[in-house]
Amino acid sequence: MCRMAVTGEVNRKPWRRASVGLISGGVLIAVMWASGRAARATEVPPLAGPALERQQEWLARLRLLPRQVPSEVRAGGSLRGRLFKPSAPGTAKKYPLVIYLHGGGPRRDFDHLLEGNAPGFAYGIGRFVAPDTQAEHPCFVYAPWSGPQGWDEKNRRSVIKEIQSLLAEFPVDRDRIYLTGQSMGGHGAWSLLTEHPELFAAGVPVCGGGDPSKAARARTVPVWAFHGTADTLVPVQQSRRMVRAWQEAGGNVRYSEYQAGTHAGTAERAYCEPDLVPWLFAQKKNTPQK
Repeated sequence: MCRMAVTGEVNRKPWRRASVGLISGGVLIAVMWASGRAARATEVPPLAGPALERQQEWLARLRLLPRQVPSEVRAGGSLRGRLFKPSAPGTAKKYPLVIYLHGGGPRRDFDHLLEGNAPGFAYGIGRFVAPDTQAEHPCFVYAPWSGPQGWDEKNRRSVIKEIQSLLAEFPVDRDRIYLTGQSMGGHGAWSLLTEHPELFAAGVPVCGGGDPSKAARARTVPVWAFHGTADTLVPVQQSRRMVRAWQEAGGNVRYSEYQAGTHAGTAERAYCEPDLVPWLFAQKKNTPQK
């Protein structure tokens, strides 16, 4: 079911543990992880037949939700962004916070941040603000906008400041702050995880890359990374190197590598993964879950 992706790009040591799960439509795949051991890539075959049809149906829904679900513009700091709130949040309960970093498409126009098709590709927002997700895992979702400069160091510092503002204003659970991003946002996610590991309970970088030499700083943060072998914009080796560095540092990482997965196709499929939401919301600072 699974095999090494590229000899020499991933370590040859065996996985410590593996689980088998279903993806939509009944296609059986293996999702593998390791803790404190070097990791192999998990190649996931392309979807076909009913499984592909169901994903397309799900994507059609996710593309619409970012604009359909009410949100508010936050523009008090150096970044503008969109904040989605759980319905009627009360002060007696703390809620998780999901930070979503967009890719390169929306950076020239704030209004594209919620666009489900090109250039926004806001599938990640759609998945976390979806009514079924919010019913089971009510949470705040914050999507900052980078502007033309992308997720550079200045903007990453601004994201951290905005998180601190959200913590001060709303009943956010400090132990359940999650970070995800795709493409340019995947790079931003890897960077923020290594720069501020004390802040995040888990990370989901999609089609991104980072500095492997900094992975040891964030080895306590669980990560589920995604990439596609046919990605011509961000080479798949970038995720492989980060995953390998995370494991060599003794970290906890899951890695799904989609066979023949393109840049856009990987983001589409990653945010439709059935196990993604339950895995993410099971993570809590200092008590990572497999």
